[in-house]
Amino acid sequence: MAQSGGGPGSGCCLHGFGDWWCHLTPSCSYCLLPVGRPLVLLLGPPEFFMLVMLGVAMVGALSGKSYVKGISAGLLGFAISMIGIETQTAVPRFTFELIYLFDGIGLVPLSIGLFAIPELIFLASQKTTVSKVPLLDLKEGRMQGIRGCWDHKWLLIVTAAALSVCGSACYPRLGLCRG
Repeated sequence: MAQSGGGPGSGCCLHGFGDWWCHLTPSCSYCLLPVGRPLVLLLGPPEFFMLVMLGVAMVGALSGKSYVKGISAGLLGFAISMIGIETQTAVPRFTFELIYLFDGIGLVPLSIGLFAIPELIFLASQKTTVSKVPLLDLKEGRMQGIRGCWDHKWLLIVTAAALSVCGSACYPRLGLCRG
């Protein structure tokens, strides 16, 4: 968005409106927790293992023509997720005696390492900025962000539905709902 000249107004407004909508719908769907909890509690370790394998297979299938690279990336992600203390036996796995790794790899440092640092290196090597277009008026940018949400309302609906299903299904299994 910044490269096409949208500026900070449209990106912030698009994110804010989309975030509001995609959090409103799942929070309204929590009334379904009494129905979903018994279904989720029926899942055991074999079912969760099969869900993980389904995720790795989906990464492989969505990777395009190179299935081996996709499955390798899925297995690498699986290996990274194993870093930390094992929950049932409290045995450290792949921590290399570093206390920082006992909790596993955090999502924010991992995201910055995967996305932000390569982009910074690329921009530094090109000696340029992100946007090659001058910034627009912030008020016009906000309206552009709202129009962007309205133009892609199907994406908001699908994302809100997915968050509703995932949130309602996962919270009882995590033990956050005691009843």
